[in-house]
Amino acid sequence: MRGRRLEWICTGLLLAVATWYWLQFFNRSTNLLDEGSTAAQALRIVNGDLIYRDFFTVVTPASYYTVAWLFQIFGASLIVLRWAALITGVGILLITLTVGRRVMVWPFAAAAGLLTTVWGWFLVTPNFYSLEAALLSLIALACYVHGAPKVRWMVLAGIATGLTALTKQNVGAFTAAGLFITIWASRIFDTELDWRGRMKMSGQFIAGIGIAMIPALIFLIASGAGSYLYESWIYYPLIKYTDRFARPFPDFFPLSSDPFDLWTKLVIYLPVIVYPLALVAIIVLATRFQRRGDVAAKHEGHALLAITAVGLFTLLQAWPRADVPHILFGLQPTFVVFAYLLFCVWRGLKMIPGPRIGVAAIAMAIALAPALTLLWKGYKRTDWEYQNYIVAVRTDRAKSIFTGGLEAQRIDIVTKYIAEHTAPDDPIFVVPWASGFYFLANRSNPTRTDFMLFEDPEAYPCLLSRLGERPPKYVIYGYTWDVDDRHFRDYAAPVDRYIRSRYAIEFSTDGYEIWRRLDEAPPATEAFPRACQPRRFRLRDFID
Repeated sequence: MRGRRLEWICTGLLLAVATWYWLQFFNRSTNLLDEGSTAAQALRIVNGDLIYRDFFTVVTPASYYTVAWLFQIFGASLIVLRWAALITGVGILLITLTVGRRVMVWPFAAAAGLLTTVWGWFLVTPNFYSLEAALLSLIALACYVHGAPKVRWMVLAGIATGLTALTKQNVGAFTAAGLFITIWASRIFDTELDWRGRMKMSGQFIAGIGIAMIPALIFLIASGAGSYLYESWIYYPLIKYTDRFARPFPDFFPLSSDPFDLWTKLVIYLPVIVYPLALVAIIVLATRFQRRGDVAAKHEGHALLAITAVGLFTLLQAWPRADVPHILFGLQPTFVVFAYLLFCVWRGLKMIPGPRIGVAAIAMAIALAPALTLLWKGYKRTDWEYQNYIVAVRTDRAKSIFTGGLEAQRIDIVTKYIAEHTAPDDPIFVVPWASGFYFLANRSNPTRTDFMLFEDPEAYPCLLSRLGERPPKYVIYGYTWDVDDRHFRDYAAPVDRYIRSRYAIEFSTDGYEIWRRLDEAPPATEAFPRACQPRRFRLRDFID
């Protein structure tokens, strides 16, 4: 009883430390693409737009409705998104700790939880759907390792997996795959074949997924978004993005000028080290159970198998764009496995002859040293990354947000100019990617497309026809950086030509030009709505 009370106290202190850490960084930096598009598209929902039909996104809808709901309750402001990210991040730590406690003692599980907080630049300017999906995936894993094969926990694991898929479809699919494999691979811990039992577990898990997903699908189809699901959930993520937005996994060498690049590479390469060792540990635990009847080894091995399977699959969520932030979004189970291996080291070291308490304490200090080192380097890395984000953004919807001086100036100047030169019902258009201006200026986008990151000629006829149907008074043309060194004027030449033939530069500031529509602008040439039909399934999409 005393031990349980001490653990609860320590967990409370751990949550306090994590919250303090988040509070150091959560309102620093800006990202008009990831965070900006999330805020802009959530606001479109608040204003009555229907996801997929009225605006385009390649992600399942739950995170957008989460943010829209928060905007309705607390007001439309970036700081609302930041607080949502903070609470989600602390939740990830708590669930990681819960999962870790199924296979190791508290100090190592706590280290795993803190690693999910400290290592991740998703702390600020969040790609919120990835953060929310990571939390829901961990909840599904926690339900499984806590209660499988009990019916209630299998159904709950399925519901959490379904909610994960509704938040980010690839993370949901990979979580489902990892848990399905665990259901069937865990027969290595059986003393006799139990195919019927595994079929029941699978059915219960699938039922849980259906409980979560079927109502959402019915809502989307009944509301008129059903015909857009193929292009949004499957075609663009699997075909377009893999072809035009892919990034390879970073090479370990050469190291960059970033003083923390070595530690960053060590973290993202952890899976290469920990998962082979985890598979060895699973085999050892299965052998111990089969030969000695060690029930504790069975439970530990079954939980470790689930963590390993889900961890290996969720690493794939970084595909096809395997840059460091996308990799970090899927590393939570990896941190659990890493901490578990350190726990195994501690179990071995504490067997050294000597005073029991003293040997155990020294062994724990030695075993925890790698995790503590990564925690310290992660903190220093984040502090270094955000040390210059100290200038307050004055725009109303970005109050309490701090960023670099030049970026704060850009945001304030552009937002103020649009607000002063347009009426609330005047649409604007932003290219190529700074869609946060729709949200910050509180102006609508007349098209379905909130940002353009790569060449997409199939989308241009619809986009241009909608620009012609409801011409924006101003176009915000950004030059602050080009995605993957590709220039908008090259990969989106038809849209660039449309702007240059109908608009003229009225105002410019560092990184942005504001173009005003010409009074004698030529009419649109594309027919609406013929140009805006949703893409239908075609087998050649996957063959060509």
